[in-house]
Amino acid sequence: MSTTEIKNFLEKAEGVNISTRTKFDYLKIHSSIILDDRNISITQRVPALRRLVESSDEYKGIHFSNDDLRNTLWTVRRERAGGVLAIPANAKLNRVSEPYLLEGIIMDGTSNIIVAKPKIGKSRLISQVIGHLAKGRGEFLGKKLKALNGRKVLFVGTDQPESDWATCFHLAGLLPDGKMHDCILALYDSSHPLHLDDEGIEKLTNSCKENKGLIIVMDAYYKCVQPLGLQEKDASYADPLIDLLEAIGPYKPTLILIHHSGKAKADDSASSASRGSNQLPGSVSQTISLDRLPKESPLAPRDKRIRMITEGRASESLELLIEQVDNGYNWISHGDAEEVTLKFKASEVITNLNDRQTDALDWICSQEKPITIKELISELKLKGKNPEARGRQVVLALQRHHLIERAEDQAAIGDVGGTPARTYRATQMAKDAIDF
Repeated sequence: MSTTEIKNFLEKAEGVNISTRTKFDYLKIHSSIILDDRNISITQRVPALRRLVESSDEYKGIHFSNDDLRNTLWTVRRERAGGVLAIPANAKLNRVSEPYLLEGIIMDGTSNIIVAKPKIGKSRLISQVIGHLAKGRGEFLGKKLKALNGRKVLFVGTDQPESDWATCFHLAGLLPDGKMHDCILALYDSSHPLHLDDEGIEKLTNSCKENKGLIIVMDAYYKCVQPLGLQEKDASYADPLIDLLEAIGPYKPTLILIHHSGKAKADDSASSASRGSNQLPGSVSQTISLDRLPKESPLAPRDKRIRMITEGRASESLELLIEQVDNGYNWISHGDAEEVTLKFKASEVITNLNDRQTDALDWICSQEKPITIKELISELKLKGKNPEARGRQVVLALQRHHLIERAEDQAAIGDVGGTPARTYRATQMAKDAIDF
């Protein structure tokens, strides 16, 4: 319906008593007029719609909140973009054969969130991903990387100044001759910020509309919503993200959203690592968490390796151990992070063993063949009353911690017969943890 037809409809409807449902339909028509009026700025659309509502007799007896008005404006815009129509029965569904931009890590054509503590290297990591895309490398961190094929990247870097982004871009090869790479559509930094208010969302929506397959890097979420006065602990903290996803959804861009993590434990999932409301990771298709490996001791040097965990709707979770190398010019993968985590936990267990248990484990790990309790007693020089019982206590303690395991029994010695002797060997995890 054209603007003229809508206005004619409103003139004919004047003075007609209509139902509540029709009043909401009527509100959508008013919303269409607001959206079509280029003289009304983005941030003034809700106030303008309220003035229309309050000046019309047709809305008497009904109160529309600002959320009602805002949601109606969004609904009309989504309907115009064709994004809200349900898929009918027996319709053919489109299945994406290659859903990842970076295999197993960053999904393509949908939303991703990266959660990590400050200063862990989130911005540099994503800049490197984009740098490898721009160079057509086809691989990053040992994972397949899609070709860029002329797609553009928009950086909403409201959390950092221009100089910090220049460093990230330089390290990633995105600053040839001091100028941003051609693949970068634009950069918003802390001096030229973009926020997830009506105006910011409208700008991003228009960018998606004008640039097919746009990749949006948003760093960081809390800075983009800071002026809106939302609290991280509130469920409404995710509302700007939900609004953004609804607005840009019809154009199928790839969103890579960076957010600071909370105090998650090492065993927590990627989704639970996000700071504030869990509605934030729940609103996206893929969650990637980054965290440093815990130190074995407060006096130990910092381990520069980073544990990456993914959790999403497309496949099983992935755990990698990655590291920034070559003074920030590259990132490498050390392989499966779960194995390293288990080694670290095993090393913690070993550290908490008493002296006798530690000596026993060191000796068992050094043996090529399984050992018996009698041999262990001899090695540890256990004396006094009932050394066999003390030897068994050591073995049982190491077994409980899964540091040693039963091996084949040793046949009884001699022709008279007897009971075969139990033998034990170190587990592979114990051997790896000692060398860790």
